[in-house]
Amino acid sequence: MWTISELIATEIRCLGGERVQVAVFVDVAIAATLRKLLIGDIENTSVEAKLVNLAALVVLGLVRWALTCQPFSRKKEG
Repeated sequence: MWTISELIATEIRCLGGERVQVAVFVDVAIAATLRKLLIGDIENTSVEAKLVNLAALVVLGLVRWALTCQPFSRKKEG
């Protein structure tokens, strides 16, 4: 439910003239990957599949961090 509401809210803001928030889509992908990892434990998936999902989660986390981190602002001296 959260996924649908976030995507609809993002689409409405985009139609209103705001920039597309790519971080929202990355958040949805992170939630889906986490769900896949948790379900994989129940379904007894292979270790390789779990490692691939874990690697995907790390990459998505790095992408999310890169999208949201603010570059350091340097104060001008003088």
